[in-house]
Amino acid sequence: MAKLPLLLFCLLVLGSSCKKIAELLTFQINDSSSFTIPATGLLAGTVLSLPGVTVNSSSQSTFQTNGTSADYVQNVTLNKLTLTTTSPSTQTFDFLQRISLYIADANGNNKVLLASLNPVP
Repeated sequence: MAKLPLLLFCLLVLGSSCKKIAELLTFQINDSSSFTIPATGLLAGTVLSLPGVTVNSSSQSTFQTNGTSADYVQNVTLNKLTLTTTSPSTQTFDFLQRISLYIADANGNNKVLLASLNPVP
C-alpha cells in the first residue's frame, strides 16, 4: 500500500517534467508578407487555384536562436493569418466561398495543407 503514494508521486513528477520539456521545445515564428493577386473575370462558382506565393521566413534564424533546425520540426500550428484587400479599398472577401493554405518547400514540392476555412465569413 505504501507503494501507491510513491507511484503517484513519480507519475506527477514525470508528467510535469514532460510538460516543461514541451514548453522548452515550443516557440513562435512571426512573419509578414504582401503580394498581389491579379484580377480575373471568372464566373461565380469557378474554382481558382493561385500559383504559389513565396513568403520569406525568419524561421532559419529563429531555429538557430532556439538551438535547433527545420530537420527536427515535428508539428507546425498556424495561430494567426490576416488577409486584407487594398485595391479597391472597399473590396471585401465576399467573392470567396472557401480558402485553403498550403505550405511547401522552397521548390514548391511536398505541399501540406496548413489551414483552411469553409465557408469564408
